[in-house]
Amino acid sequence: MTARQKYWLGLLGSLIVGLSLKLLPHWKRFQSLGTEWTQFTSEAGSALIIAFFLAILVDAALKEELLTEFAKDVSGHIIGNLLPLKLRKHLIEYLEMSLVRDSWNVTYTLEPYRDRYVRATVLSDFEMENRLSDAQTYQFVIAVEKSWFGPEFQNLVTRVWVNDDLTPQPDCIEKNGNWVYERPVTLPPLNRENPQRVRFRTESTQYFFECAFSPFISMWPVPNATVTVKYPKGTYDVMFDPTFRPTKAPCRNELQDGTQWNVNEPILPGQGFFVRWSKRSAPTAATIPIREPAA
Repeated sequence: MTARQKYWLGLLGSLIVGLSLKLLPHWKRFQSLGTEWTQFTSEAGSALIIAFFLAILVDAALKEELLTEFAKDVSGHIIGNLLPLKLRKHLIEYLEMSLVRDSWNVTYTLEPYRDRYVRATVLSDFEMENRLSDAQTYQFVIAVEKSWFGPEFQNLVTRVWVNDDLTPQPDCIEKNGNWVYERPVTLPPLNRENPQRVRFRTESTQYFFECAFSPFISMWPVPNATVTVKYPKGTYDVMFDPTFRPTKAPCRNELQDGTQWNVNEPILPGQGFFVRWSKRSAPTAATIPIREPAA
């Protein structure tokens, strides 16, 4: 007999004993016992019956908890069974992330500025979802690198939104050569039937050379993203370079006022993309040889 069979046999025995003790005062043979004994047997029977049902509930809960913990412990090792242990531990940290950035849309608007510069207005629009059953705090952060070109070229965080709450000209602090805006926001707990997401938007103005690039690195997993670059067609060549190896190339769409890329696969923390642009050279007039008419 296995240990599991012995366990259930003991539970069944306690239930039978409990029912017997509970019914004992109702049998004529034992009605001659005193009131104290009949009360004791009835309460003892009730206790054994309750213990039986509690054992079933606790057993089910423990099995569910053990299976969940077991799945957590082995999932990273199963997925990364060919990797060194140090890398597997790093993968498990990714699998245990509880915040997801959803519907990430980044829009660049490029404008020629002065002689050889570009002024870029960058709008980032995304939603954050908490995957835990308890509310948790998300640290809303945007960092913009300080300008390289002097005080007349000020890189600024111009506006931020949390849902419909607009903060114009937000107060930023200087940190590691960047202007940084930080704000803790409480995200509601997970509701599978009615997902509750909080929308975040940031707008910044940045200055670059006419041939430059701008990186975007995600700190949270993203199911998909859309990157749009608006610019004077015929003035710039624009490219999009992901920092990871996508299974298929991002879908490129030419717009009337720019170009759009759709990344239809996940972007993991630490991954992102570069938007690159360069100004086209002015076309030179072709020299056409003139043949003199024959005399």
